[in-house]
Amino acid sequence: MINKNIVALGLVSFFTDMASSMVTSILPLFIVYTLHEGVDKLGYVVAIATFISYAFRVLFGYLSDRYQVVKPFVVTGYLISALTKPMLYVSASWQSVATLRGVERVGKAVRSATKDLLISAYSEGKSGKTFGFHKTMDIAGELMGSLIVFALLFYLGESEALFRNIFAMT
Repeated sequence: MINKNIVALGLVSFFTDMASSMVTSILPLFIVYTLHEGVDKLGYVVAIATFISYAFRVLFGYLSDRYQVVKPFVVTGYLISALTKPMLYVSASWQSVATLRGVERVGKAVRSATKDLLISAYSEGKSGKTFGFHKTMDIAGELMGSLIVFALLFYLGESEALFRNIFAMT
């Protein structure tokens, strides 16, 4: 049986990845069609967010090891991501989108290195099963988010209002 803390973390990951997938699925359409920016600006947003996500992982991994802090980093990382994504609702420029995506990716960086430590600590000698469960929850959340956005776009069509409402829902 999988530890209840891992199940709870899996559910949090499921919903976080579902929301992230919803945002990343429509972000190109939002930047190009709603903000009327070129695909080069989309590239900047993606590059900035990706760089921040990976660059800060090293820092927060180091801080976690140095100060023996795990759970607060995981909680803080998820909280940053949860609070930042809905703020895309008010974005009026590619720069504001890039800033918010960058901050959201800091949340990912804060939780990423420490989350694996937490999973390992609660695995009770069944790390393969535990990590497999958690990864399955991640992927299921990503898939669900993409399917929700697909259904919304299919039935409601592309519109600025829909994009902004999806951001607000995440």
